[in-house]
Amino acid sequence: METHSIKWYKLVASALWNVLAGEVSHASLNTFITYTLKKYPSHESIHKTLMASRNFLNYLGDIRFDPIFSQYARVLKTPRNAGYRRCLPPVIVDEDIRSVIRRIETCEAGIPRRAHHLTLLLTAVYTGQRPETIARLTRNNLTAACDTGILKIPASIDKTRRDHFVPIPPHFIPIIQTWLNSLNGENQVFILERFQRWLQKQRIALTHTPLNGSPRFFKVGDCRKYFQQKCDELGIPRPVVNFCMSHELSGVVARHYSNFREETIRSEMKKWDSVRFELKNFRAL
Repeated sequence: METHSIKWYKLVASALWNVLAGEVSHASLNTFITYTLKKYPSHESIHKTLMASRNFLNYLGDIRFDPIFSQYARVLKTPRNAGYRRCLPPVIVDEDIRSVIRRIETCEAGIPRRAHHLTLLLTAVYTGQRPETIARLTRNNLTAACDTGILKIPASIDKTRRDHFVPIPPHFIPIIQTWLNSLNGENQVFILERFQRWLQKQRIALTHTPLNGSPRFFKVGDCRKYFQQKCDELGIPRPVVNFCMSHELSGVVARHYSNFREETIRSEMKKWDSVRFELKNFRAL
């Protein structure tokens, strides 16, 4: 299974090579920078594209044993004034999650499709995991979570390649079980791309407008932001949150010293039991 990062690198490498037309020079690379600035509106997209392009040129230098590619890669720097630089992440509140739930319940998709979107959304909301990680969850992962009340994330399916776990609220377990019972033994639980495409078409505006005043629409990754912000609101210690989200692991303390007993994580994350959303076709969350 290709990860989102691999697909992105392939897309960028293809665009880079098409624009360069087989010629790597200062002029052609500047043409690619101009192409990128026109194609992508946000600073984050521009930075990500040029970073992936630099990595691709470095890769060419490695396989061809030619350092000139690495030197050319230095040309692909993100201009400091490229696009609007957002200072703060968007604020995601309970009403945003309710808006998505209402849109799912009233959309024209069939019942299986609505159940899939709703279960995927709430899994992301209640666990705070990366969308790509949730897409790789299997029936066995969720069945064990229903039995123990803890969702264990194997290192093999997460970006950080680190085992971790997150408790799930008891009132969410019946939703998972209902969805698993509808799968007829299938091992794949969620299809992330299907939910992403649906969200793109729905264009569900966030409650809080960003500082630049432009509209901002709900994305799957906003569930992870909601989880982080809700944990702060509930008063859960940041080290516990980082452990459950497998986040901010680059420091020496996080890599070599920080760890928690399961009882400690359960005790802190029990505060999530008060976070409930009303559903029409399932029992009240």
